[in-house]
Amino acid sequence: MSQEALLKAIKTKYEAKMLQEEHDSLMHWRAQLDKILKSKPEGIASILIQVKNVSEMMGNRMQILKKELREKDS
Repeated sequence: MSQEALLKAIKTKYEAKMLQEEHDSLMHWRAQLDKILKSKPEGIASILIQVKNVSEMMGNRMQILKKELREKDS
């Protein structure tokens, strides 16, 4: 296998992995939002609290990912 073909194969595999990870991430957060929709909250305050909780979960996950990226760069 030539070096060019090897690089193309690696790139294709990497891109497929990134797409799968993005898909998995979106499925997770969609499930969190679907829980809110199914809960039939009793007013806007309840919905806002639930949306805030999902937002905080997303923020926490982003902080963890940033930390992991910094550790890999070091």
